[in-house]
Amino acid sequence: MQRALAWLRKEGESLDFRWRPALIVIVFILVWLTPVYWKGELFYDALRAIGGDDFLRAARKIGFTHSVALRLLVPTLVLFLSRERLRDFGLGLGDVRAGLRIAGVFYALYVPCFIFLMLNDSFTGHYKGVAQRYDTWGEFMLYEVTSVAVLMIAGEYFFRGFLLFGVARSYGAFAGILVHLIPYVYGHHTKVAVEAFGSLPVGFALAWLAIRTKSIWYGIILHATIALGFNAILYARGH
Repeated sequence: MQRALAWLRKEGESLDFRWRPALIVIVFILVWLTPVYWKGELFYDALRAIGGDDFLRAARKIGFTHSVALRLLVPTLVLFLSRERLRDFGLGLGDVRAGLRIAGVFYALYVPCFIFLMLNDSFTGHYKGVAQRYDTWGEFMLYEVTSVAVLMIAGEYFFRGFLLFGVARSYGAFAGILVHLIPYVYGHHTKVAVEAFGSLPVGFALAWLAIRTKSIWYGIILHATIALGFNAILYARGH
């Protein structure tokens, strides 16, 4: 037994094995895979028990699914039990001046991309359902804004908070960026080609922004406002 443990320790040292990033990557994979095989029956039953069918329908309409709940709650629980500080995983404001300045530059750089995507029939066709979900601008503002906020907070926290910072703190920023890019880009494989391939440079830029500012909030604001801009134009076109 001692020989086996000594061998494992030696092999672990040769691989530069560290428990914290290993735990984070394992938890990330489990949370990412679980919604594929578990449809969230207990989660939705719990929501129904809390507020009835209307509450459940409202939760679904703003995108608060079992997948989103897992991405928000499980990493937070793991970090809490590990006695980690949430601000070390991008949940603080970080460097506010740099965040606002870089976000402004990113907005300016994204304008031609925004125009290109709005003129791309495959992209706009993929999201045309936005215009069919709401009857009024009031509904759009209530549900779409909330939905985008929920999805962006959950996504940025899961990919660029939990995974990116979790790996970067042990193996360096560039390693964290590269590791997080694999699931992030693959997660776009159901999107149209222009968005799927575009997720590579966008994911890299948002990861660099998070590392540079030590915060995921500037990426959340960027991602959410751009998505809402697209959706608002598509909704206006459809009405």
